[in-house]
Amino acid sequence: VVTLAGAPVAVPESIAPTLKLPAATGKAGGMSGCNRWFAGATRSGEALSFAPVGATKMACEGPAMDVERRWFAALERVRQASERDGHLVLADSAGTELATLRWQ
Repeated sequence: VVTLAGAPVAVPESIAPTLKLPAATGKAGGMSGCNRWFAGATRSGEALSFAPVGATKMACEGPAMDVERRWFAALERVRQASERDGHLVLADSAGTELATLRWQ
């Protein structure tokens, strides 16, 4: 994750949230800044949504937990995904950008 709600993610890249969305599995997951997360995922064209997110229960200090809370809040609202300038852009149903992610 490069941005959340238009603001740069303020943690080292090594602990920035990630998204893995294997084709045709109906599942998603990754790192959240502190914990591993997982959720069901529904994709059709640019439409994308996630089932309620589950996560491991490690506690971290400082900005990692703040980023994790913001990431989980964004995932709950995701309804669209598109590509822009080499980034994956996640947006809500009104098209408001929730997060941008760098492809890897």
